[in-house]
Amino acid sequence: MVIHQPRKFGLGAQEAVWLPPGSAPLDRDGGRPRPGTVQRLYSAHVLERMHPEQGDKGGYRYLADCMTLLAPGGVMRLVSASINAPLSLLIPKDIKPGSIMARYREWLATRDSPTAEHIEHIVSLGLYGVSRQRAFLWSAQMLRTKLLASGRFRDVYTQPLNQSDYEEFRDLEKDPPMPFEIYEYETFVIEAIKQ
Repeated sequence: MVIHQPRKFGLGAQEAVWLPPGSAPLDRDGGRPRPGTVQRLYSAHVLERMHPEQGDKGGYRYLADCMTLLAPGGVMRLVSASINAPLSLLIPKDIKPGSIMARYREWLATRDSPTAEHIEHIVSLGLYGVSRQRAFLWSAQMLRTKLLASGRFRDVYTQPLNQSDYEEFRDLEKDPPMPFEIYEYETFVIEAIKQ
């Protein structure tokens, strides 16, 4: 019996996209799939590490490459940290004890990230990004709008972590690098079906 592992291949500045085995023919060099051949594409926490307009290594280029690889009807699942979580620390000042916002603030204080007391000005969000190795934070709505505006997708929607209509994408986020409720609070998932 042959056990197939998902394949990783370089895309943009990252090597973080994989596809289930046998879902796309690879180029002769064995590196990356041929354009228009990928049925399922998964990308976790890649976009936040690139500024959208960083040329060949930027987020927009990365998204364009993902779109090019997808076959018609292929599905892309993008997992990313959301701008909404750090922004929530700016407002309101009266965070209810025990709320997810309060627990998120407490969790951040235990990391090498600025605590809520330091996040008083928008400029501090840049420090938050640097301390968490993030170049740019999206919201689910921003990314959904960008993908729909490309005209290359027939449907773009958010999904809960670990859930999908596609078996290949289920339970992929079950072992986050932080407490699950914090991961769920600061992360969003988008699935997009190519035209």
